[in-house]
Amino acid sequence: MRTNNDCEGWNYRLNAKADHGRLSLYQLVQLLATEASVVSSQVRLLSEGTTTRLQRSSYTKLHTRLNKYMKRL
Repeated sequence: MRTNNDCEGWNYRLNAKADHGRLSLYQLVQLLATEASVVSSQVRLLSEGTTTRLQRSSYTKLHTRLNKYMKRL
C-alpha cells in the first residue's frame, strides 16, 4: 500500500459518528465498543478471504500498475 488511507478513512468515519468530539464519556465508550465488534468481524472476513477491502477502481488500477513496475525492478 502506498498510504495510510485505510486508517484515515476509519478515523474520519469514527469522528463523524462521534459528532466530532461532542460525545459524553459513556457515549464514546459505547461507540468504541460497537466499532471494536465491527472491526473484529471485518478482520475475520478478510483473513478468511470471504471479502476484500473496498477500493475505488481508479486506485485499484494504479496499484496494479505500481506492482507491475515494482516487479520489474
